Amino acid sequence: MSLALASATVAFVFYAAFGVDDLSLTYVGIFYYVVPALALTLLVKRFLDNVTAATVPVAVIVCVIVAAFTAVRIHQPPENVSQYDDPRIPAAYSTIRNLNAGSGIAVFDLDGSADWERLWPILVGIEAYAKRQGSVPFCIAQNWQLVFTRAARCTPDEMRGAHRRFLVSAVPKEGMTGALSVAGLYFYPRESAQ
Repeated sequence: MSLALASATVAFVFYAAFGVDDLSLTYVGIFYYVVPALALTLLVKRFLDNVTAATVPVAVIVCVIVAAFTAVRIHQPPENVSQYDDPRIPAAYSTIRNLNAGSGIAVFDLDGSADWERLWPILVGIEAYAKRQGSVPFCIAQNWQLVFTRAARCTPDEMRGAHRRFLVSAVPKEGMTGALSVAGLYFYPRESAQ
């Protein structure tokens, strides 16, 4: 068990150093809890293997408490629920779809310089909504490719054929003009990389 815990710690440190750039978000370390949970489970199993008639009520109470806690956690809404019921998402999808109407897919470069915590959940919500509609009208060229599905990342053909390319930011960018504001995001036209 000690070897598994040490391995999980090394894997978590490696992931934190090379896989993400911000450890403040809860999801980053959730998988790390698997090994301590396994250790606790093995301890409980060891305890139950040695159960006598006198300790059965204690074991039953512990099992009921753990089951109740698990049921409560399972029925809580997920942290990303806002990506599915944000009322701005359908309108944002329609606007983005019209950005590049009839001329291919819009290419987005995502701005990570300020307030990106607001930017990517809205775009992920738009992507999920677009999939339900049967058409994703944009692809991601730069930044946070890990957040989006592989299908949402721009292919070389999409990069070459893009007629419209946008810098997408959660804040107004000084010195840039022509922004379209959608769902609290700013879409700045850019020269397409040909």
